[in-house]
Amino acid sequence: MNTKRNGHINGSHHHGNGNGAAPVLITGGAGFIGTNLAHRLLSSHTPVILYDNLSRPGVEQNLDWLRATHGNLVQFEPADVRDCETLRGAVQRASQVFHFAAQVAVTTSLDDPTEDFEINARGTLNMLEALRSLPNPPPLIFTSTNKVYGTMDDVKLRVRDGRYEPEDSIARENGFSEARHLHFHSPYGCSKGAAEQYVLDYSRTFGLRTTVFRMSCIYGLHQFGNEDQGWVAHFFDSRASERTHRDLRRWPAGARRFVCRRFGERVFTRAKKHRDALRTSIQHWRRSGEYD
Repeated sequence: MNTKRNGHINGSHHHGNGNGAAPVLITGGAGFIGTNLAHRLLSSHTPVILYDNLSRPGVEQNLDWLRATHGNLVQFEPADVRDCETLRGAVQRASQVFHFAAQVAVTTSLDDPTEDFEINARGTLNMLEALRSLPNPPPLIFTSTNKVYGTMDDVKLRVRDGRYEPEDSIARENGFSEARHLHFHSPYGCSKGAAEQYVLDYSRTFGLRTTVFRMSCIYGLHQFGNEDQGWVAHFFDSRASERTHRDLRRWPAGARRFVCRRFGERVFTRAKKHRDALRTSIQHWRRSGEYD
């Protein structure tokens, strides 16, 4: 984690929600992480703008579910982060911004590196410029990827209690610090890495309040995984045979360690309110092994 300092509802334009509170903007809001975060915020009666082009198959079901569950607290903006004008209008109405919209598959980035760059790097720059244009811009939380670290071949691992863990005691206790060198891998890693560096530099250069999370192996409800990305969900949703499920339990240690989306929700909502207290929460999670 790095910490630095025109909408539609049911087809009509909307700039409020009836209770006067400015909404939270979530780009990629109908996606896996966006839906779970939106549900948590909406459950506390916080209005949310879901900014999403619905390009991932299945996510329209998440949008329908959020609307059915939370009603007019949900605002939907069917748009792409490459649409600067529409994005700027959504940002102008927001009290806080979570920027999750992205091209998320390494394989897709290999097939079309240009589109991967336009969505991940240029789309994020569009977001930052929209924020910079405001006299009092809202804070931004951005999700990057562990692909910015490369293969990490220099990290020696050991097996203990059925899982891989670093041999180095500091890494075992605290994870990898932000002093860890970056080594972008794949066009996807490059586009997300470039985007996160822009996010951090817009804090240094222009004073925006920004936070970056580097995500890895998250799974949970409302995830429409496939073979290219979100494969844990895809594996179980494919109605694998009983033998395959037995094989999963015998996978090598470490291959079974994933982060549940509920922990991600708690981290994001804590970052939203108390960025300074976030490290304490993460350290407690690492010590306790509480993944759900």
